[in-house]
Amino acid sequence: MLRHVGKSPDLVLHGDGTVEGFDGRRPRYKALIDAPPAFLPGNVAEDLRFMKFIDAVRPASRWDRTRRWRQKYIYLPVVFGVLVALHLAFSAMIYDS
Repeated sequence: MLRHVGKSPDLVLHGDGTVEGFDGRRPRYKALIDAPPAFLPGNVAEDLRFMKFIDAVRPASRWDRTRRWRQKYIYLPVVFGVLVALHLAFSAMIYDS
């Protein structure tokens, strides 16, 4: 499995040398990105097409590289804090009445 942290399709490398797009679950930010047709081994034209595809893949930006960190250390604690604040607010409303 060849995963790219940026906005490029994930690929699967088979034992016979065939490279094709990953058909499994894709992250939301890659939902609209379609993988190219399968690259077959042993053909010079296919090798050139694969090299052109690799050259066209843009490098991952800092935003792409820090996605997992942001989800774990920023978004999750913020959502947890909002839920705790809502819980405390509803508890205070029930306690006061």
